[in-house]
Amino acid sequence: MKMRKGPSVAMRVEGELEIKINEITYFKENIALLEFYVSLNEWIKKNKKKNKVTEYRYYTMEYEKGEPIISLIPFDYKARLTTIWETQQLYNVFDLDYITEQMEISRKKLGRDIEHHYRISLKSFVGKIPLRKY
Repeated sequence: MKMRKGPSVAMRVEGELEIKINEITYFKENIALLEFYVSLNEWIKKNKKKNKVTEYRYYTMEYEKGEPIISLIPFDYKARLTTIWETQQLYNVFDLDYITEQMEISRKKLGRDIEHHYRISLKSFVGKIPLRKY
């Protein structure tokens, strides 16, 4: 399936996102994957520009409540990964370097999967999908 370019496509590129902690499912929901990818990509770019890890919050246009769906809150040399839709409570504090590396790996894998499955170029969408500022 070849899709047109444009911000409206972001909401049609959807699928199940699963986050596991120690092989146990922590988050599993159907979300707008392209929107999530762009949000994660912007956060990674911001971290590189500032040369430090900043707080990450993923909001979606599909969910209008005030809370972020997924957050990463850095403190000291650690970070807490949170979600409002956790499947179960798990210890969610990680070494900061480890969790940021895992998020970068996840972004790359998600990007490849989106491009392959939907046959779109992510470059066509980065910077063109409106994201909630925080």
